[in-house]
Amino acid sequence: NRDAVAGTIPRDPSITFGVGEALQPLTTWVFSLYAFVSNLLLGAILLALFPLFARGVADRVRDEPVRTGAIGFAVLLGIPILLVALALTIVGIPFTLVGFLLFAFIAWVGLVYGRFAIGAWLLTYVDVDNRWVALVVGMVVGAAVGWIPLVGGLLSFLIFLLGLGALVRGLYHHRRRTPRSGTATTADQAAAD
Repeated sequence: NRDAVAGTIPRDPSITFGVGEALQPLTTWVFSLYAFVSNLLLGAILLALFPLFARGVADRVRDEPVRTGAIGFAVLLGIPILLVALALTIVGIPFTLVGFLLFAFIAWVGLVYGRFAIGAWLLTYVDVDNRWVALVVGMVVGAAVGWIPLVGGLLSFLIFLLGLGALVRGLYHHRRRTPRSGTATTADQAAAD
């Protein structure tokens, strides 16, 4: 083409409108609000359906935080490794996909339980024993911790590990005890371990 111009066309970033940069704080706040409301709603459902199990989760986090967090970490590493190994068998690929979806939901429940447990623990310092208040306090504290510079992400991760570990321990004790007694038929009855 004889009309083509040789060389490059420089781009001046000063003449862009910056719409994406202007909307970023708004989208961050909207996403944070959505996550907060979703976590609060899931927590309310869990507390309404399994109040004793939730109390057991909070007790495990308060009484044995190191062991509970270590179990959460082991589950967080171990389950994905097992699911990937299952996928390598080719036949197990559908089970792996379902397994990852189930594990994602369990992780979400663990996160919510972790925040609830932190709220319940904090309320012990002011002699308040109310699971609904503990849920709200835990959600607010959990959301606020994430905004702390440098250490916020680590603290949020630790809270998640505590919740995941307490959830898995509660389910394990319930599963272990149900065949023996024959009376514990819901996860709600497994709380007092």
